[in-house]
Amino acid sequence: MGAWILRCAVHALLVVGLTLHASQVDNHLQAYTRGLADELWTLVSAQPPSRAYDYELYTMDDTIAHVHSVLDNYFMLPVVALGRFRIAACDGADDAQDPLACPTLRVVESATGTDEVERFYDLQRGNESSWPVGLRYNTPHDVSRVFFDALVSMELSMRVEVHPPSREEDVDADFEFTNWNISFAYDLSAQGQLHGQMRVRRLLPTLTLRATPKDLIPRYVAFIVLAVLYQLLELGHLVATLPGAQSLETIGRHLYFTEPWCLVVLCMNVATVAVSIQAWQYAGHLAYFEQLSLTFATACGLAWVSSLRYLHANARFYILGLTLRRGLPRVLEFLIGVGPLFVGYVLFGTVMFGSQVPRFQGLTTTATTLFAIANGDEVRLTFDSLAATPFLGQIYLYSYIMLFTYVVLMVCIGIIEDAFFSSAFPSLWKQPATRSNDDDASPRLANDAWLHLRSLILDETDPSFRSSQTAILNRVQERLYVANAP
Repeated sequence: MGAWILRCAVHALLVVGLTLHASQVDNHLQAYTRGLADELWTLVSAQPPSRAYDYELYTMDDTIAHVHSVLDNYFMLPVVALGRFRIAACDGADDAQDPLACPTLRVVESATGTDEVERFYDLQRGNESSWPVGLRYNTPHDVSRVFFDALVSMELSMRVEVHPPSREEDVDADFEFTNWNISFAYDLSAQGQLHGQMRVRRLLPTLTLRATPKDLIPRYVAFIVLAVLYQLLELGHLVATLPGAQSLETIGRHLYFTEPWCLVVLCMNVATVAVSIQAWQYAGHLAYFEQLSLTFATACGLAWVSSLRYLHANARFYILGLTLRRGLPRVLEFLIGVGPLFVGYVLFGTVMFGSQVPRFQGLTTTATTLFAIANGDEVRLTFDSLAATPFLGQIYLYSYIMLFTYVVLMVCIGIIEDAFFSSAFPSLWKQPATRSNDDDASPRLANDAWLHLRSLILDETDPSFRSSQTAILNRVQERLYVANAP
């Protein structure tokens, strides 16, 4: 009991620490990251603020003007932006000494329609010759036409360093910059126009960093110590609960059937130690860079999920675990059986309506739309979007809603409900059915069992009372097999 309490206490400390750290450090920068993406979109693309960060280009002149405008606005960032930006010089003077790489244009071409060729261009400030011939200003129309006919996609990538918000009043202090990559992707492979999208992602820090502050280092040390201690306690518990014969097969079966939480805790502790050691090196940053986000999110999620093992010590909380253990396999089996029907609706909707309705423009988009409809979301909007084919569209949606909302969804709810009641009230759920309208009704015995019981009773009855005992047994038999006959 003492070891269980110690493991529970260490786990609680680790969960609380990771949660507070996520709210104070990682989540604190999410608003800054989103704001920076909006700022870069507005400044570089010269488009109104939009969280979609995408655009459509329909003519060759618009495309040439757009890529040149993006590059020109990039070089103007330190001059016009309110924020503090640092960009690559790329003026041809001494680019080798520049800590940031020049903007790069990656062009994917397919002249034959099958073989694709990648070409890379390092773009210079004010140097028209650094562009591909088909994207230069004043290029003959037929030359640009040859370029766009072979174009599959292209991506314009630029590096920028940003100084995060700071309240320091020492203007002479070295500024700390975070490194970002801005990419404008242009796709011409699927449609008759260029579909573009801007992506912004964090990169590793630059070399011009201030000394690592001391306030976050004890926090990372505490995470590492708690994770290592927790894992040692978990290993001790695992060794203590192992059966006598210890083989790889025995240990595997023990982990799978008896101690499955040990694997979850192991993954959580490994992720916590890894992210703490890596973040320790860049503790001065306002948040993790992109490579750490998945690891840190995994550690936080597993920490809270593994808390269920301690809540299951209480019978009321354990009902949730039993319900999921009994209900989820049956739900998955049922959904696998319904899967071909859902795929059929997805394929039909994509092929039939994809050319006119954006909600059905691809397999993934159609599956998302149908999943939302099954859960009662955007039903009327989807009906309105199929106004171009009213008869067929309504039959398609009505049949899907009746089948998946009224049948499939209700069956899944019924399976989980059955699992819950069988977990919460096992004695009532497994009680044999009796006649509720007959107070004298009793469960019926099998005929062989009754004959054997009758023979035993008569053998043990005094011969002088044998006739009376036989009459009693006959009346009992009548009540069991005649009065209760269906």
